[in-house]
Amino acid sequence: MIKYKHDNLYRELISNEVRPEIRMLVAVADTWLSQRGHDLTITAVFGEVGVTRKSSTHKGRAVDIRTRDFKKGIAQELTDYINKTFSTGVTKNNGEAMVVAFYHNSGHGDHIHLQVATRPLIINTELGSVLL
Repeated sequence: MIKYKHDNLYRELISNEVRPEIRMLVAVADTWLSQRGHDLTITAVFGEVGVTRKSSTHKGRAVDIRTRDFKKGIAQELTDYINKTFSTGVTKNNGEAMVVAFYHNSGHGDHIHLQVATRPLIINTELGSVLL
């Protein structure tokens, strides 16, 4: 079940300003968590008013997922699953690949950050990769 920290986050998530790949990633994460007895709670879509972020990807290309209620290890397992299944195909200036999911604390609590690049998302399968 998908929950929202604030009522307006649902409206933000379904708005035309949010990339459809983000909504798909939320559905995948929700299914994965549900199979393990956890709910998914979205805490940010367009970012939070008054909160300064390290990145600007929250403009329709990212969501944050609450992790404080997860059993130990679940947040990292979900992050690893998302990154094994999806990739951005983008290399950052420092030579590292831009990941789709990362589990971190940006100063406002531990959470999973899901993000997509401006180019198509890549689904990695046993038979090869597919662009969305």
